[in-house]
Amino acid sequence: MVRWKWAVSLGLMLGCAGTATAWDRDAVQLHVTAGVTAKTSPHQYNSPARLANASRIVGVGASIRLRQTLGASIDVDHTSFGAEFEPAAWAPEQFPSVDRSSLTTVLLGLEARAHTADGHGPYLSAAIGAGRLSLGRVSVRDMNGGGVDYPATHHTGPAIALGGGIRTPRLFGGPVLQIGVRSVSMLSRSHWLGIIPVTAGIAF
Repeated sequence: MVRWKWAVSLGLMLGCAGTATAWDRDAVQLHVTAGVTAKTSPHQYNSPARLANASRIVGVGASIRLRQTLGASIDVDHTSFGAEFEPAAWAPEQFPSVDRSSLTTVLLGLEARAHTADGHGPYLSAAIGAGRLSLGRVSVRDMNGGGVDYPATHHTGPAIALGGGIRTPRLFGGPVLQIGVRSVSMLSRSHWLGIIPVTAGIAF
């Protein structure tokens, strides 16, 4: 059912794109982005470990022009978190290790754009969607023998995002460069996990 909802939403966006005054290569732009994120809210494991404050993010998406100054967007982003351990959480004879954690979001939104023919210039965006947070397994081993494992957990919840950025004109008639910053929040276990991705990318 969820997959059908996403398919219908994407179909409606593509249908709306047909209302643009002229269908051309700038009516739809596909983009690939990469960057870093800063975590803006605490989020703990079910153990004395926590998500790292700085992480890597990659994403793909599309921007669809609906009107000269209005566009729609769909973005799929994947953040790979490292982990940090709480200070003084472990005895000297204990050796903790942790698997990587990740956050994947799928967001549909609207963009307010500069009044230019090809969409270059600054833009503002607002989006809603869903996210999946996967917290890696934490394993603690004791030099005296034994240990304890905290299993990996997975949570799915609604996500929202607000952001903006700037796009260049087409370079030599080819790709567009874009730089953006966003505030993304996902509801997980009754708590909001917030990140601020800063990304750069290429649009075609």
